[in-house]
Amino acid sequence: MNKKPLIKHGWLRVLIFVLIIAAPSALVHLPATQQYIPFKELFDTTAQKFPMLILSYLASNGFMLIPAFIFCTIVDRRSFKSIGFEWGEYEADAWTGFFAGINIMSTGTLILMLTGTLSLSIVMPNFLQLAYAIVFFVMVAFVEEIVFRGYILRNLLQSLPPTYALVISALIFSLLHLTNPNIGIVPLVTIFALGLLLGINYIHTQNLWFGIFLHFSWNLVQGPLFGYSVAGVSVNSVLQQSLEGSDLITGGSFGFEGSVVALAVIIGITFWVGDMYSGRSHKLK
Repeated sequence: MNKKPLIKHGWLRVLIFVLIIAAPSALVHLPATQQYIPFKELFDTTAQKFPMLILSYLASNGFMLIPAFIFCTIVDRRSFKSIGFEWGEYEADAWTGFFAGINIMSTGTLILMLTGTLSLSIVMPNFLQLAYAIVFFVMVAFVEEIVFRGYILRNLLQSLPPTYALVISALIFSLLHLTNPNIGIVPLVTIFALGLLLGINYIHTQNLWFGIFLHFSWNLVQGPLFGYSVAGVSVNSVLQQSLEGSDLITGGSFGFEGSVVALAVIIGITFWVGDMYSGRSHKLK
């Protein structure tokens, strides 16, 4: 017998949850409260080197897993695993997501190279920094997919039509990146579109592996391979970039996610994913 959640409406649970996870970040970035924050350097999202970058992410974003677990098990009164960790029949979805992330990055990069706005050269990377990057991007993929798709989108789906739930969850996903370095309108719109892409799969499958694998490969190929900044943060890479032209086209200091090229490719992949999963909808349990 399923237990009823302590808070009836899914949208209300999401509202309270978002306020809880957003409050610490807002306080850290308010000038009036910064003087009272201990270990402020841990919340510095401009940190560019590992392992400080990992510590910074854990301090500013990693803590979201704690309220997600508490809300899921105590407020929603269901198992944490129920948010979508079943592997079995979803292994193919996971690898579809992985190669979709690679496809987006490779297609966009090829377009930039063909238009003469990007050139790449091979450099000798710092292999320790690359190893840190792999750990970091695995962590980012798990944390953000659990929070934004596994908890927020799932709960919105319990009280709102799927389209509304998808748009709201993607909007929250985008707005909670406001503290990233070099953020702007185009990056926010692109992250919103990426939230739609990741959420469409979750609506149809109720499973996180597609999103986790896509999120990981997207960041890994974007930064450590092609040398873009990742959401405003530069990382050590195998290839070194030379950019020419408008930041609107290249993404500039924010990285590929700040490019209208990225936005166009993501929209194309989103329609493909939506069509692919349209006949596989699962009911929420």
